Amino acid sequence: MPASLHIHALAAGFGARPIFAGLDLTLGSTDRAEVRTLLTKFELGPEMVERECDSLSLGERTRAAMAVLQGRAVNTLILDEPTNHLDVPAIEQIESALAAFGGTLLIVTHDRTLLDAVAPTTRWEVSRNGEVASVRVSMW
Repeated sequence: MPASLHIHALAAGFGARPIFAGLDLTLGSTDRAEVRTLLTKFELGPEMVERECDSLSLGERTRAAMAVLQGRAVNTLILDEPTNHLDVPAIEQIESALAAFGGTLLIVTHDRTLLDAVAPTTRWEVSRNGEVASVRVSMW
């Protein structure tokens, strides 16, 4: 699987396979305990290990994808509206995971609460008046 991971890859790419098999293929050789630990960190309980990937809700797919990213130890995340279509517990988990992330984040979002939780060091605000875009950059 390429270095980038689309949120829906777990469902689309692994279909009817159990989530354990999908994570195992994505992460390489992984034991069941490691997969359970990763899933639990993203509020996906032990019952998820045998669940088919294509049966996951969008929120569950997002959390599973974040588990894969953590398991891969990536150092850069590019996220476009990561909290869209998620319930409040999933949003809080994403906020917590991103706030604890030690790498570089590039986040496109309208979610001010997410930005407050992540506390970026540099913020670009883009607004469009007619055809002219203005960019305001601030260092936090």
